[in-house]
Amino acid sequence: IEPPDLPPDPVGVDGEILQATSEYCIAMRQILDMVRTMKLDLDKTEQSSSGDWAEMERQFAEARTSIEEGKPDTLSDERWEEIVAQVERGEEMLRAHRATIDEMVQSQRDKIRNKIDVAMPHAVEEFQKVVTALVRKGGSIRKSYAIHCCSR
Repeated sequence: IEPPDLPPDPVGVDGEILQATSEYCIAMRQILDMVRTMKLDLDKTEQSSSGDWAEMERQFAEARTSIEEGKPDTLSDERWEEIVAQVERGEEMLRAHRATIDEMVQSQRDKIRNKIDVAMPHAVEEFQKVVTALVRKGGSIRKSYAIHCCSR
């Protein structure tokens, strides 16, 4: 069985509508691909950091518990103070690093949200303006085969 003949390419303003629709579909696909990639990267970052954080927090909790139990008799006061200060610095570094990662994750979430809330609606508005102008010039959505060609 032979496939049916394709309709002739639209000409003039109808061809412009098809071209605009094709470009719009490509742009939207790119935006959606970008959002998906950003979301996957965000998920990887959150998953890898959560396991690392849990282990580091567990280690510092053990150290903090040891400190709260008091200074062993075998350590000098000076050495004990060094150990306590070292653990406190480590905890502070962990909190600062975690805050930085949390800020990075939130920034990535904001970028994703911006793509969804701003870039996509903006692309739709621009496309609507272009098609509306072309229809006013006499173009036809039906005759341009735009919906059919871009739905593939």
